[in-house]
Amino acid sequence: YETKGDTASAVTALQSYLALKKSDANVWAELGGLELTQAQTYVTQYQAAQQAAQLADPSAAFLPGGTLAQAIGTNAAYQGAAQQATNQTSTLYQQTTTALTSAVADYKKASKLQPRSAAAQQELATAAESAGDAKTAIAAWTAFLKLDPNTPQRAQIEQRIKQLQKTLPKPKVSSS
Repeated sequence: YETKGDTASAVTALQSYLALKKSDANVWAELGGLELTQAQTYVTQYQAAQQAAQLADPSAAFLPGGTLAQAIGTNAAYQGAAQQATNQTSTLYQQTTTALTSAVADYKKASKLQPRSAAAQQELATAAESAGDAKTAIAAWTAFLKLDPNTPQRAQIEQRIKQLQKTLPKPKVSSS
């Protein structure tokens, strides 16, 4: 499936395999990689659909506001096309989020099965960043640096960790 470019079928096949062989870290990582590929495909389709939604009603930018806009109303043909494009962007956004969340979960499984693998931690960190999961990304990058303390990218990774820490919610301080 992968060689044919059928990512969805490859994901399904790997999921079926992993239902039987839950401890195959390499396949968990491969599945995570495919899910990241799927997510990127969805992002590209989302961007195209978003542009289509904007182009579906080219008159929207020129419509008046307020009472005059209510009196004129909307162009039904444009409105239907815009709604269809908006629905598509919503679906693609959900598919992207699901694929990214699945990739992080699968990389977590791979890294648990290979706790001494710096590569597994790096893959998890990268996927978590893509998914917007700063807490997981920080933990994985920190583990990566412990496993590979002499990495040439150490300074960049430490800077990345600092940037990710800034995105975490501030702990609530209780007043006693």
